[in-house]
Amino acid sequence: MKKNIALFIYTAVITVFLSACGGGSDSDENDSSSVTPTPPVTTQPSQPMTVSTSLINASVDELGSVSGSFSASNVSGTLSATSSYSGKGKVKIDVSGNSVNVTFTAPEMNNDVIEQFVVTAKDSKTSHTVTFTANVKNTSATSKVSFLTAYASSVSQKSLFADMTNIYRFYSSAAVYVGETTVSDADDYQDAFSDTQTVAYSTLAKNSSYSSTAITKMLADYKAGITWPPILTGSF
Repeated sequence: MKKNIALFIYTAVITVFLSACGGGSDSDENDSSSVTPTPPVTTQPSQPMTVSTSLINASVDELGSVSGSFSASNVSGTLSATSSYSGKGKVKIDVSGNSVNVTFTAPEMNNDVIEQFVVTAKDSKTSHTVTFTANVKNTSATSKVSFLTAYASSVSQKSLFADMTNIYRFYSSAAVYVGETTVSDADDYQDAFSDTQTVAYSTLAKNSSYSSTAITKMLADYKAGITWPPILTGSF
């Protein structure tokens, strides 16, 4: 009887053990069959930097300032910008984020001109150039031409010297009034001044390159685009 009980217990333990092992095996087989393989990770290559334009055109008056800008896309790292300009004007560059602002200040000119320079934008991998073209209008010549036109007319009509004589007469009268000179001396000075003006008029009107005829011709040539009068390169 004792042997039968021991055999029963032994058989029951073995049965439970085998059942547990068999159940675990079935579970593992089911789990492994439901696993989805992970696809390999692919890295897309980064796109190179691009800029919004390759050319900026602007118009500006002599000694004036004008600005233009462009932006960059797909910037790698930090964006920077430099300019290459050999003219007499001034170029200022401001970089804010991915935008570049360019300010050009025109120099004093003798004629209408076109000023051009290159701005280079860079990131850590790529560089692009943008050409900046400024059409500079010569404005100081306009006032000089007007002045010389009136000057040439006054020389030819002697009105320039008449105006100068009236000014001198006023000064002489004022000098006598405040006691700086006598009436006799003032008359002598005025006669000398008139003689000087006569010589000056003769020189300007006939023999000088600054005569009415010479200036009128230079102005006509300038307006026709033939040449720039040398007299207009100075300041008045």
